[in-house]
Amino acid sequence: MKEAPKSTSNWIPRFKSLPIYNKVLLGAIFLFFFFASIRYDKLSIDQSNIREVQFKSLKKNKMYKDLGYSYRLKLLESAQEFIIKADYAPCLKLDTFHQVVQEGDVIKISTERSNPSLICFISKGDIILLDINCVATQTNYINRMIPILIALSIFLVWGLLYKIKQDQGTA
Repeated sequence: MKEAPKSTSNWIPRFKSLPIYNKVLLGAIFLFFFFASIRYDKLSIDQSNIREVQFKSLKKNKMYKDLGYSYRLKLLESAQEFIIKADYAPCLKLDTFHQVVQEGDVIKISTERSNPSLICFISKGDIILLDINCVATQTNYINRMIPILIALSIFLVWGLLYKIKQDQGTA
């Protein structure tokens, strides 16, 4: 009877057999993406920037190949267009917005500190139409997941290249 081959799924002996520069490289990549994923603070919203403005229009913009929608908000007193980006669009209560807000109505808006044209809060009276907490949750999730996914992709490619190189050395 043939003996079953030993499992090679144990990664600790493989890691110990790596050259030191590969260990340092893996550690550096891991630390870089770990700190990149936790360095993002909550969404920087300028609370002092909540201001009352007169609404003019809200237009839906279709993104490339139906990836999502962003919105452009125009005001009566300003030629500047404000943007509700696609990441924040799920937080916008669009049906309520169209029912409650008419052209010329006074609404409250707040923008991000880093980009004053990005809206992250809209309300009319006591009705919140775009919630800061929902926007912050969306943003924090995306900002943490992207570096982690990039790191996992790098580890996967590095592992495959190492395995190919190892297999070529034994052949």
